[in-house]
Amino acid sequence: MATIYDVAELAGVSPATVSRVFNGTSVSDEKVAAVRAAAATLDFTPNRAARSLRRQSSEVIALVIPDIENPYFTEMARGVEDVASEAGYSVVLCNSDAQVEKEATYLRIAIAENMSGVIIATADEHSDLDGILATGRPVVAVDRSTAYDIDGVTMANRAAGTSATRSLIDAGHRRIAYIGGPAHIDTAAERAAGWRSALAAAHPDLDLDELFPERLDKLVLASVEGLDQTVKMPAQTQLYLTRLQQRIALDPALQARFPDIAALMQQVLTQLDKTPLLLSLKQADGSSRDFLFQRLHLQLLTSMSLADPNQRIGRLLQLYQGLKAQPEAMKPVLAEILGTGMLDGFMAGPIELQMMSLMMDVASGISPARLQQFNQQQPSALLGGMLNFPVPQLSNIVPGLDLGDAFRQEASHAIPTLVLSGTLDGRTYLAEQQQAVAGLTARQQVTVQYGGHNLLESSPEVLAVIQQFIHSGKVSQQQIELPVPDLGL
Repeated sequence: MATIYDVAELAGVSPATVSRVFNGTSVSDEKVAAVRAAAATLDFTPNRAARSLRRQSSEVIALVIPDIENPYFTEMARGVEDVASEAGYSVVLCNSDAQVEKEATYLRIAIAENMSGVIIATADEHSDLDGILATGRPVVAVDRSTAYDIDGVTMANRAAGTSATRSLIDAGHRRIAYIGGPAHIDTAAERAAGWRSALAAAHPDLDLDELFPERLDKLVLASVEGLDQTVKMPAQTQLYLTRLQQRIALDPALQARFPDIAALMQQVLTQLDKTPLLLSLKQADGSSRDFLFQRLHLQLLTSMSLADPNQRIGRLLQLYQGLKAQPEAMKPVLAEILGTGMLDGFMAGPIELQMMSLMMDVASGISPARLQQFNQQQPSALLGGMLNFPVPQLSNIVPGLDLGDAFRQEASHAIPTLVLSGTLDGRTYLAEQQQAVAGLTARQQVTVQYGGHNLLESSPEVLAVIQQFIHSGKVSQQQIELPVPDLGL
């Protein structure tokens, strides 16, 4: 049997050079070629055990998987072995049967045998990797995440669950079951979460009856939004401003200052069309950038400020009044608003979109009939098409994301339901709320006079009505009158 010395003699190099070639240490290409040619001629194979002792690791990788009979893990093992072989490594396949104790035994063997590394699909969330990580050997998690800060190769399981469910929704199915793996395995849990999110999408309140009808005893819906009402109708904003004007008229001094808020807003917006304002916005690094404040920016600020009848609306009206009287003097105020995010405005930088909420809105979409109605109303409406920007402008921009008209069907069921609606809700308008719940045959509606969008936080009276309904299934009043809201004016 040929030895390292025989190879060295034939190749015309020292035994140390032969050793460096087979250990992967830096050696000139000429000497590498000579050593490998000599080894091939003499049919020489390096002693792996001896190399393992010298290098304190073997050229063996442990692949620990929970179920060798699962075709997914079988295919994974084949891929690992193919890549490892190309790199000069062998793979030891270890089947843990999803048992933490058996998995721990394999990890101890990997340490004892000086294996070069471990690829592992952990048995469960209690898997202990402390021992193998303490050796400094590389460990890579596959298929599922771990509690450790290590490299991992996993699927986007939640997105996969969402995509699979949406494909069935697009085909017209509504009652879709999910059959998954053990709930304590994060891959199964994430896929289930994707299934739930695709079904509920942006409207969990009105879709719960279809998802879990056997589990629902009563429903409480506040400031409800219909399944085809993600995009608000521009004309409804005009009606909301009329109700807001009625609140202002209760105070003669306020009425004198703001006799017609809709006309005031229209005048300022028209003024910005003719003469936009050039602002200088401070940046985080101390520099400044120019920003041309136009009609659409004020429309956005307005739409973001109408949800509740509070001091935010007061500040908005003062802003309009100042822009009408002294637009140039209002530049520092606008710069502060845009720089700090006051009134939920722009930050001092590029516009940022929250992708989760945006994608939910785009997925909920808008029916063709409602889109046609929106397009007819928005040219002459006070806030134009900016009420829900960037939808419907981005509707159908991602093929297959819209959940379709089957999803947007009006909800209908006979589950006892309490519906709470505020007369000054500037996000889900009163008339549309009433339309959204028309198919709920066992509903009881309570109107909250002067209530805004965030009703559950508005008063103890609202919470008392909810408690009464939960306990008895009935309510003793159809209207709650809150104190006249303070607009801070």
